[in-house]
Amino acid sequence: MMKSQWATGKLISRVRPWGWRRILALALICVMTPACSLNAAQIFIPLAYGSIGMGIALLVSPSLSAAIIGFAMGGIIGAAVYNNSLKSDLRERPDLTPESQPSR
Repeated sequence: MMKSQWATGKLISRVRPWGWRRILALALICVMTPACSLNAAQIFIPLAYGSIGMGIALLVSPSLSAAIIGFAMGGIIGAAVYNNSLKSDLRERPDLTPESQPSR
């Protein structure tokens, strides 16, 4: 009677080397996360556009490649919309350059 791959340890040896890499990646993400200044709009605007793009692409052609391309294109458009909203915020702020300050 032949032993299964689990009993011989061949399958286990294929899984174990990747374990420390996953732990290292998770640790790096946890360490670097506080340095990121993210707000909800940065994530949810492109995500919403991406999901709408994916939905439209799946209506046109129900395939995995259409879903991926639709999500990517929608995400790019959403990022452009978010970027454009930042430009309008910058225009509304008062000018704080030294030349605009009243001299004493």
